[in-house]
Amino acid sequence: FGDGAGIYVSDASPLIQGNLISSNTGYGAGLHVIGSSSSPRIINNVIARIVEGGINCAGSAKPRIINNTISDNTGDGIFISSSTPDSIINNIISLNSDYGIYESSTTSDPGKVWYNSFYANGSGLYRDEGTTDYYTVSSLNASVAECKNNIEGDPLFVDRVNGNYNLRSGSPA
Repeated sequence: FGDGAGIYVSDASPLIQGNLISSNTGYGAGLHVIGSSSSPRIINNVIARIVEGGINCAGSAKPRIINNTISDNTGDGIFISSSTPDSIINNIISLNSDYGIYESSTTSDPGKVWYNSFYANGSGLYRDEGTTDYYTVSSLNASVAECKNNIEGDPLFVDRVNGNYNLRSGSPA
């Protein structure tokens, strides 16, 4: 793509699994998904320390974002603009400088936001439809229809300073 995205998906539906996307600079999220025929499965990746945020979903894309660690990014963990992700399930979304998840408009509702672990995202856990902020999972799970069974707490990474995002024993995640 040439603008800094670690992985760029346009009108395609690949399996994106088991990657470390880290320390990208320049313009572009760690993973950028765009296009009405884009329905990638994004599974078991670590997306960390990206200058423009973790995952960007745009242009009617419908990704499934499952079992990822999205942490320590400048910007939002997951940014959704004019896109309807099928599901955002069982991810660790932590320590991003802006929101954990940011929906930029009313056309951006994911189908399911379930069983995610949120922790210490700078602006809040979730920005719903570009207008309403949620700071606790109890309010998020109770107030946003697509959000169920999410938790919050320190994921207890082994050594995030040195890039080890594995979990220590006792992690709530």
